[in-house]
Amino acid sequence: MTTLSVLIPHYRDPEGLELALDSIEAQTWRGDTRVIVCDDGSEREHFERVEELVDESPLAIELLRNPVNRGRPYTRNVLLDAAAGKYTAWLDAGDEWYPTKIEKQLDGLYRARHLAFDRPVWATCNFDWQWEGSRRRLREQNVDGDQLNNLWLAKLGAYLWTTLGTTKSFKDVGYFDENLPRLQDLDFFIRFVAQEGMLILPLDHGPLCVYHKSDIGRQGGEVLACFRYLFDKHAPLLMARSRRFRRNRLHDAYLHAARFTLNNGEYGRTLRFLATAAGYSPYKFTKKMIQTRGRL
Repeated sequence: MTTLSVLIPHYRDPEGLELALDSIEAQTWRGDTRVIVCDDGSEREHFERVEELVDESPLAIELLRNPVNRGRPYTRNVLLDAAAGKYTAWLDAGDEWYPTKIEKQLDGLYRARHLAFDRPVWATCNFDWQWEGSRRRLREQNVDGDQLNNLWLAKLGAYLWTTLGTTKSFKDVGYFDENLPRLQDLDFFIRFVAQEGMLILPLDHGPLCVYHKSDIGRQGGEVLACFRYLFDKHAPLLMARSRRFRRNRLHDAYLHAARFTLNNGEYGRTLRFLATAAGYSPYKFTKKMIQTRGRL
């Protein structure tokens, strides 16, 4: 029988975990599913609620716990070590799958195997993006052409909870980089594609999950530091691209960080980040400001 491990990191969000578990329970695929939740050192009151959710759920759930908070990359490495069975999928507490996600992605992987692809394959999917307090918007994944380029350009969103693949294909990428409190998904995807991995979409291109998006708790300086770390780490890959491509990616990084600092009321830092973004690509910056009427 096909076995699927579903890996969920959790920290201080039992309500979000309940949402994620409910979406797993609602899947139309009824194969052997093993859910593994790793709590990253949540306070006792939160962890007790997690234990209640696990006890009440009809799902087969293994609950792990870090004695102290170690961060998401460390927690994901604990989960990666615990993954077993043929297939693995990821889901974050607070996000949810639509009911046919696993069924349609497994069909995509079976189709890829039938076509005799000689590369590791992950099935990704289009997804809905829901900002807190706003309507859901469809985000489409571009898997055509140069997938490394698409990842850097954010045309291919590097979100683990959109993926399903063989357990071996995830473990072969290696551990998540614990130097990246943010953007560890992007780093993991880049390493997968750089090692000849390939992402595919199911035949049905409708959204298969929803990302509940909020800027709460996101620090612009931290996000920017992670971008700069990634640029240094993957410098050989970036040097194979044009100088303009590299400068545009730095423009995007500073503009992205400016959105977080603005939302956190750090107006001086926001202005500095915006000025730096404009310096890297004046044309792109001006075009962006005109298109959005100055909104970040």
